[in-house]
Amino acid sequence: MNKDKDSKSIVIIFIATECPISNAYNSRMEKIFRDYDKKGIAFLGINSNKEESVDRIKEHAEENDLTFTILKDEKNIIADKFEASF
Repeated sequence: MNKDKDSKSIVIIFIATECPISNAYNSRMEKIFRDYDKKGIAFLGINSNKEESVDRIKEHAEENDLTFTILKDEKNIIADKFEASF
């Protein structure tokens, strides 16, 4: 796995465990991550849904074979800075 500090760039992906749109892209996100990780591009998943626990996020990643890092944005700080919405 690529180390973020040594990456050429970082892709930020907002993910939710119960969102049908996010879930429709699970396998595609993982494939893109695997293809670009080899090229020095890091991927970072962000979950900003206050209803989803860290344990559920971890389970969801395991169930869907998501191997890139996914962080919990508990107070929506990152989502707000990116003006992320659905």
